[in-house]
Amino acid sequence: MADYAKWTTYAPGSADVLGAIDLHERFGISFWDAMIVQSAAALGCEVLYSEDLNAGHRYGEVLVVDPFA
Repeated sequence: MADYAKWTTYAPGSADVLGAIDLHERFGISFWDAMIVQSAAALGCEVLYSEDLNAGHRYGEVLVVDPFA
């Protein structure tokens, strides 16, 4: 538990939901994937590791990298 307590947590707000809706509509990704991308952007992440999103694609400032490629 002590290790988990060190992790950064994020609670998306209404602006994040609106941002995710925009990403969903602009890029055609699922709303929940868009929430992950939006949250990553809000936290200042430049790289998002995912096998579900398009590797090499940039969603705004967030670049998706497939960790298994």
